[in-house]
Amino acid sequence: MRRLFWPLAILALAVLVVAAVLWGAVPLSPRAIAAAVAGRGDPETVAIVRALRLPRVVLAALVGAALGMAAARSRARCATRWPSRICSACRGARPWVPWWW
Repeated sequence: MRRLFWPLAILALAVLVVAAVLWGAVPLSPRAIAAAVAGRGDPETVAIVRALRLPRVVLAALVGAALGMAAARSRARCATRWPSRICSACRGARPWVPWWW
C-alpha cells in the first residue's frame, strides 16, 4: 500500500482538478474545456476556462499544499507525533511548548 500512496494521491488530485474545472455556473463539456485550454474554440468558453476556472483550481491547489507544508513544519517544530490509533490526538504532545515555538 505504501508504494501506491503517491500514484493514487496524484491520480486523485488530477481527478479533482478536472472536476473543479468542469463544475461551474456555465455548463461546459469536457471537449469544450480541452479546446479552451489549448486556446481554440468559442472565445467565451476560452475566457471562462482561462480567466476564471483554471486560476481558481491552481490557487486552491497551491493554498492546500502550503497549508499542508505549514502543518508538517509546525508538527516537526513542536516535536509532536502524529495521532495514534490507540489513543487520542494529543498522545505524545508536549503541552509545555509554546504555540509560537
